[in-house]
Amino acid sequence: MTELIAQQLTSGVLMLYCGLACGMVFQLFSILRLRRAKSAITGFLLEVTSLVFSGYCITAFLYCSSWGKIMPQDVVCFFGGLWLWRRLYGEEGEPSSGVREKSSGAG
Repeated sequence: MTELIAQQLTSGVLMLYCGLACGMVFQLFSILRLRRAKSAITGFLLEVTSLVFSGYCITAFLYCSSWGKIMPQDVVCFFGGLWLWRRLYGEEGEPSSGVREKSSGAG
């Protein structure tokens, strides 16, 4: 494996982790907003704070991965990390057809 490929793989994995971290920040602040927000102003401030933390997270990961250069594979890996977080820990709309529901009957 050449040095360029190793650097690109490292950068992609770091940006995947960045997407996972930003997903965690969004979910944490959405939980705080649901439980703690008594007014619209508090909800707005929590939303802005989550965006600021996510922006900081993105810039820190970009600096560590490729010295701040934004490459297409980094953007794809970042959104892949967000998608993965949503898929693993996000709220589901309805259960999939293959999941069995718990039954209360004897059986």
